[in-house]
Amino acid sequence: MTPQTPFEALLELHALEPFLRAQGRRTHAIFRDLIGSARPLAAAALGLAHTAQMGVTKQTRASTKSPAVPAPGSGTRVVLYIVDGPEAALDVAADLRAFLASEEAILTARRIPARKLTDEERYLKNLNNEERWADAERPAEDSMPEHLVKGLRLEAALFPAWDVLPTESDRPEGLTLAGRRKATERLREIKAGRNAPPQCLFFIAPVTALLQPTESPSDTGKQIVLKKNDEHDPIKLARALAESGYDRVGQVEVRGEFALRGGILDIFPYTSETPYRVDFFGENIESIKPFDPLSQRSEEEVESIAFADASPGALKKLFSPGASAGPFSLAEHLPDGALIVFDEPARLHQRAELYQASLVSGHSIHIDLGELLNASIKRFDTLQLAGDWRGDEQVIEVVKLNLAPKYYYKTVPVLNTHVYRLADLVNKSEHVLLPGEATMYQGTDFVGRMPMPLVASGEEFTAGFGV
Repeated sequence: MTPQTPFEALLELHALEPFLRAQGRRTHAIFRDLIGSARPLAAAALGLAHTAQMGVTKQTRASTKSPAVPAPGSGTRVVLYIVDGPEAALDVAADLRAFLASEEAILTARRIPARKLTDEERYLKNLNNEERWADAERPAEDSMPEHLVKGLRLEAALFPAWDVLPTESDRPEGLTLAGRRKATERLREIKAGRNAPPQCLFFIAPVTALLQPTESPSDTGKQIVLKKNDEHDPIKLARALAESGYDRVGQVEVRGEFALRGGILDIFPYTSETPYRVDFFGENIESIKPFDPLSQRSEEEVESIAFADASPGALKKLFSPGASAGPFSLAEHLPDGALIVFDEPARLHQRAELYQASLVSGHSIHIDLGELLNASIKRFDTLQLAGDWRGDEQVIEVVKLNLAPKYYYKTVPVLNTHVYRLADLVNKSEHVLLPGEATMYQGTDFVGRMPMPLVASGEEFTAGFGV
């Protein structure tokens, strides 16, 4: 019996059939029966199945026991999976990485005739697998064997939210800027069919990341491009980099920095995994090489590099009312026919309301989640994954306490514009409250999560009720 990959197994769920039979029509559904890691797995399975529907593999469910496995590089389905916070986004990314590891093992077993491994081969294989898949923070390309880098079945990436908005700081968050710019640039590459497009490009985004404006799709293509044998004045180029939000330093170490020493320009673009060394002969670019910022050792030459404007002025303009034709959201960058998945829509709306309430009125624009959902229905397939977790059979009510809160507000205006609502409580019960992650509700409204300390009977403690 031929084993199925996790993605193939999920496609046999009856609830997913409307998407498999759509044949180009927009499909919208609400699914209430999936929990845990099965949710992102089902979304990824639909993304991978899209290529088969485009006619790459002419298999039908009636002619085979397993759904079709399309050939690499034949077309790309973009999936945007929306969660309520950054921790949930990291959990989804870790789940997908585990499923990819399982799928690779099964697909490899199908291609290679089975034979008995020696003890030494088995040891080396297990050791290699542990090293390659141990780090969930690394991109999929960095963790996969070289022959799988081109034509990935599924490529997953995070689309992060700004913790500190560009309007509140003169120094953008480097990792956040890198993640957001890499996402929009990757979508531009996918539309153009460049850089080994995968079968499914899977973005995971906290809902607040979608409410924060991005550059317009046309502005994504406006970049500084350096090519081998091009003519550039190094001094003028350094001035342009400084005006584009890059910091001049003595030695490049992190994203957003550049150094100019004679005819050598080192630059670490925000959207790159490595810095680059550009060697000039006069004003002619002789070579462009990636290098290790620690050892300073150069690697093989590349033909060109490109990087976008990351200046504080350009970023602030995205959030400034009336400064441009926008605002533009990530949805503006998605190709028609993408699949948008809303994980717990009610919870997403609550988190969106909290974020909107935390903004200073008139100072920062944002995308309305309701308008985003309505616009998505016209251009994209949508899947809403709903379910009341408090009604789940796995949740058992041990004790119910009625605690009278004393509310007060706290803020640090020098650091940010948020106001935090706190409450002083007293554990008047005879129970000891164990430490751990607590979900806070005001009445029936979800307001946030916070770590709870160990609270003895009669002891006071403080709880947070959102911003």
